[in-house]
Amino acid sequence: MVRFLATQSEAILKLFGQNAYSFERKVWIEGANGVGIGNYCIGIQLMYYFSMLIVISDLSLKNKLVALPIGVFITQTLNIIRIVALPLVAAYVPSLTVLFHHHIFNIIVFGTLITYYYLITKSK
Repeated sequence: MVRFLATQSEAILKLFGQNAYSFERKVWIEGANGVGIGNYCIGIQLMYYFSMLIVISDLSLKNKLVALPIGVFITQTLNIIRIVALPLVAAYVPSLTVLFHHHIFNIIVFGTLITYYYLITKSK
């Protein structure tokens, strides 16, 4: 999972014209500090919590079976976006790396998943 996230992020950074690299758990842009992908960063725990929230929700089985893979897809997509953006922040505005890592991206990821949960449970 870590290698998948790292190689996908490296490929996207290269599409943006960056001299990007990945090795094992690290993604970086040439000349800048990279970002490491920790176990928590791969999103398994977040996918588990979101899945359990869907399982215990008052949705029909059909809606649960639709919502679960969409939630996993959203989580993985946001993970890749985050792992693409963090090396850019580290390269171009390194003073904001900690702020983006610890706060901005958490707000975006959790906010998106809670909004999705709200929308699917509201429309049940």
